[in-house]
Amino acid sequence: MVLQCMAKKMNRVNLVTIGNLARNAKFFTEEMQNKYNITNILINEESIGLTKEIIISRKQNKITLLMNTIKSYIELLKSDIIISYTGTLSSVLFRYFFVYIKSKKYIAYATGSDLREAIYYKKDGEIIKKFFLKSNKVIVSNYDRFTQNSIKELNLNNVYFHNFYVQTEDNYKYLDNDNYHFSDNYIKAQEFIKGSFSIYMPSNIDFTEIQNNNKHFCSKGNDIAFEVFLKFINNYPDTKILLRNGGPDLELSKSLLSKIQKSVFFVDILNKKELLNLINKADVIFDQFYLDAFGGIGIEAASLEKPLLTLPPSNHFYKDDPHPFLFNFNSIDLYNNLENLYFDNEYRKKYSKECKDWVFRNHSKKEIFKLEKIIRDTIG
Repeated sequence: MVLQCMAKKMNRVNLVTIGNLARNAKFFTEEMQNKYNITNILINEESIGLTKEIIISRKQNKITLLMNTIKSYIELLKSDIIISYTGTLSSVLFRYFFVYIKSKKYIAYATGSDLREAIYYKKDGEIIKKFFLKSNKVIVSNYDRFTQNSIKELNLNNVYFHNFYVQTEDNYKYLDNDNYHFSDNYIKAQEFIKGSFSIYMPSNIDFTEIQNNNKHFCSKGNDIAFEVFLKFINNYPDTKILLRNGGPDLELSKSLLSKIQKSVFFVDILNKKELLNLINKADVIFDQFYLDAFGGIGIEAASLEKPLLTLPPSNHFYKDDPHPFLFNFNSIDLYNNLENLYFDNEYRKKYSKECKDWVFRNHSKKEIFKLEKIIRDTIG
C-alpha cells in the first residue's frame, strides 16, 4: 500500500507556482496538493506553509539569496508546468528564465494591472510584453476594456478568462478575534467612524494623469469620489470618510478635501485582517471610478456583504450571469447611488446581498477546477 502511494506520487505532475501572490498560491495549493507535486516559489512573500516552498526576499543575505535562487532554478527545470504570476518579473533573477531562455512551458497569470497597465511602462514594458507573448497560455482574472485593449495590442490568441480570487467564501474568518491585537492605526480609524454613517475607500489615491515616474498609470479616478464627498458632507455632516494614506496624489487630495478635513481620516497601510475588519465596520465601500473593472478590494467588500460603489465592467463580459453592481459613470451617478444607500437601510441590505451572491457564484473555489483543465491542456 505504501509503495502504491509512493508510485502514485512519483507519477504526478510536477507543478511550480512562482510570483508574489502568496494568497493565490495558497488557495491553489489547498485545493490541488493531492493532484500535483507542488512547489511554491514566493518572491518577497511570507511562508504559506502548505507544501514545498522556496522564498526569495530582498531581506535575505547574499548567501541565502544565492542558495534559494539555485534551488528555485532546479525546481523550475524539473517542472512539467509552471504557473507564473507577472510579479515574478519583479525579481531580475527570473526575468531571463521566462523572457529570454524560456525552456519550460508556463502559464502567464495576469492579475489585472500587469496586462492592463504594465506593458505600457517606459522602462519595463517590453520585458512584460515578452513575458506574455512567450507564454503557452495567458490567464486573465479580471476582464475589462483596458485589458481587452492590451490583448489586442499584443495580438494574444491564447487567452483564457478565469475568475480566480481567494477573497470569497473564507473572508468571514478574518473578522473580529478577541485574542487579536489590532494596531493603534486600526483602532483610531474604527473610533473615528463609530456611531456615524461611514464611507471607506481603501484604494490607492491616484487620479491625475501626470506621470510621476515611469511606472505610473492613472487607474483609480478618486477625484470623482472627492467631488461627491464635498457635496455629501455639506448635506449630511454626520458622515465620516476613511481614505488610504498613500498614493501619488495623496497630498493633492488632502488639499482638495481641506474644507471637510474634520470628517476625513487617512488610514495607514493595514494588514489583511485589519483591512477586512475595517471594511466590515464601514457602511459603504468605494473603489475605483475609472477602469470599468473589479479590483480585489471590491470583490472582498462584496464577499463580506458590504455595499460597494465602483465603476464595474460592462455586463457584456458577464452575459451568462450579469452582475448586479451599480454603475457610477460620473459624480452625479455616484452621489445619487450613495444617497439612496444612505436613506434606505433595507435597500442597502438587499443590494449587498445580491452582490455577495453574485461574487460567490463567480469568484469561488469552484473556479480552481477550471484552472486545472487549462493546466492539463497546456501539458498536453
